[in-house]
Amino acid sequence: MRGEYPPGEALSQVRLARELGVTRTPLREALRMLLNEGLIDQELNRGIQIAGYSTSDLEEIYTMRVVLEGLGVRLTVPSLEPETVAELEGALAQMAHFVATRDYPRWEVPHRAFHMGLISGSGQRLVTALAQLSDHAERYRRLYMEKQDPGIWYLGLEEHRAILDSCKSGNVDLASSQQGSHLARTALGVIARMEPDYKPASLMAALVSLDVDPAVLVANR
Repeated sequence: MRGEYPPGEALSQVRLARELGVTRTPLREALRMLLNEGLIDQELNRGIQIAGYSTSDLEEIYTMRVVLEGLGVRLTVPSLEPETVAELEGALAQMAHFVATRDYPRWEVPHRAFHMGLISGSGQRLVTALAQLSDHAERYRRLYMEKQDPGIWYLGLEEHRAILDSCKSGNVDLASSQQGSHLARTALGVIARMEPDYKPASLMAALVSLDVDPAVLVANR
């Protein structure tokens, strides 16, 4: 997820076993899981490689996140406990600190906790699915976030603050649409860097399902 192995790099099972200090048996099982998740590729006569970046893959990941996290927020907000709200406030405060210091690796920890907290009451299957989608999105977020103007980071903080305020007030519709807009803005930012002429039709359709006007986001892209 951190990009220590770049896209397209061939993986030697012998080297990986040595680097990780494990035997070949658990390593093969781990590689099988990564293959099923689409994080590595295996081609005849070429062995195993780190999966490359794909605009269509990015769009699919974020289309699913927009819809499912919007649903997760809807299911969670009505039963938000004060302890969960306090945890979300704490995660947001940590994010603000790490934005100020431009410390992306540490920012990611509370950022993930924030998003998972927003959907924590939506059921284990949905939470597990969204955790995996968040992992996959992380590869693409790093393309976008680490080289952006600081203003983008602060805009993200404002969006997170607005989402949490809507959750605290019990405004489920607004919180769900704000969540979708926030995720889509990140996706559109990455798409603009990867393939500026790409038309993310499925992502736009997902936004419409949350009553978000895609034209507003595209205009601010």
